[in-house]
Amino acid sequence: MKQKWPRHIWIVRHGQSAGNVARDAAEAEKQLSITIAKLGARQALALGDWFATLPPEQQASVVQYLPYMRARRTAQAVLARIGADSLPLRGSRRAPA
Repeated sequence: MKQKWPRHIWIVRHGQSAGNVARDAAEAEKQLSITIAKLGARQALALGDWFATLPPEQQASVVQYLPYMRARRTAQAVLARIGADSLPLRGSRRAPA
């Protein structure tokens, strides 16, 4: 049986969030719901523009993100920018330790 691994794996961190600016407070409260900042939203759109320039064989076939709101918003913005709203979008069940 032939393994069907992806040819390319892109690892992308979310755009800047309010949590980046106030990291200590966010970590102390263990908040997962800090939203993406305005700069982070622009970063996500710029990333989507970059992904849109890739040849079809390097385009994403599935997107997985951490359970943070900022990570989901980044993934959604990128997918919307490349016109791939129908790609599978999978959130991880728990945050990394």
